[in-house]
Amino acid sequence: MPELIARGVEVHLVVPKLNGGPANEPLILPDGSPARNGSQVYRVDTGNQWGDFFTNTWHDNVAIEGFCTELISREGGFDLVHTHDWLSGFAVVALKVGPVSARFKGNLKITDPTKFWGPSRFLIVVEQ
Repeated sequence: MPELIARGVEVHLVVPKLNGGPANEPLILPDGSPARNGSQVYRVDTGNQWGDFFTNTWHDNVAIEGFCTELISREGGFDLVHTHDWLSGFAVVALKVGPVSARFKGNLKITDPTKFWGPSRFLIVVEQ
């Protein structure tokens, strides 16, 4: 991801806040300096670590979907939404079919981690 940012791609990385850290901060370039093109990491406080694995994953997705809906409304359309794996798939599918889907430039694409290259601005949703 730092290499994409260095090429000028604006990236918004959304993760559950599981191990602390600020709510948001600039992503890091390959040289270790903070991105200056608006690329950010957002750590979403999901607050749902009291159930079984599937239940926690579902609650994390609901919180991430809500955050991403607000982010999309605030930032405007994105060219691409990328999910790391099935763990965050619930949130991404909800974004694709939900009310914010019309805010995406062109068609909303949900990608596999091994198949992305190209758009200048995208949102990544990652479940850790």
